[in-house]
Amino acid sequence: MSYLSHWGLENSPFRRGDHSRFFAGSSQREAIARLNYLIGGGLSCGLLLSYPSCGLTSILRHVSRSAGFGNTAVEMVLTSGDQDSASAVWTDLARALRVRPDPTSAPSRISDLIAVASRQGVRTIWLQDRSQTFAAQVARQLIDQHHAMTVVMGAGPDQAKELSVALGHCPLRIELCPLSVDEAAQYVSESLAASRRVVVPASRKQVFTDSALIRLHELSEGRIGQINDLCELSLMVAAANNFSQIDARLLESVCEETVRAAA
Repeated sequence: MSYLSHWGLENSPFRRGDHSRFFAGSSQREAIARLNYLIGGGLSCGLLLSYPSCGLTSILRHVSRSAGFGNTAVEMVLTSGDQDSASAVWTDLARALRVRPDPTSAPSRISDLIAVASRQGVRTIWLQDRSQTFAAQVARQLIDQHHAMTVVMGAGPDQAKELSVALGHCPLRIELCPLSVDEAAQYVSESLAASRRVVVPASRKQVFTDSALIRLHELSEGRIGQINDLCELSLMVAAANNFSQIDARLLESVCEETVRAAA
């Protein structure tokens, strides 16, 4: 029996890289509101700052699926910003915009595409995940040329100054914070419920005890990526031992094993 069957789950509720479900805690809602202000207000650039495992990629993917912001029609494009050269950044952006990714002609083709969209009343929104200096330099070139463009650079807080200098503008700062203890518990509950498609015994409906959820928040520091890892491993270990619930003690042992494995 797989651990999914043990818990009455149809698929993994905490799999890394699964962006089909988006959890909006207070920090996520605040970030989206500020992104609405940034884009709807026609501002040129913003920094979405997040510590590792706080859900930066998830919120960028969620925003990239938006069709508009208020009365602003948008063309969304999401790329990775951690390229090691400006030509690689141009190539990735060209692919995302469905432009021929020729490094020599990509800048002019991209610029022409943004200009055409602008004449049609559409604002181009470039979302960068894991932004680095080269991506900021390319972004600077484009927003200097086009008023109908907004760039959102996702990065760590320690990169804010470096990216602002490379960008040559004063971007709106938006911070993505860890989940609170109540939000972490809600996230776990909703993730399990979304993955549960079969009837399970009442004794297994509350998979994590209340004390386990509190300890989970402490161990993960509220970082959603760490919550996913600890929950996934705990489900596996508990199923292998035929436990009907996961308590704080089991979570601690899983966390210790994870730290040892990473050492």
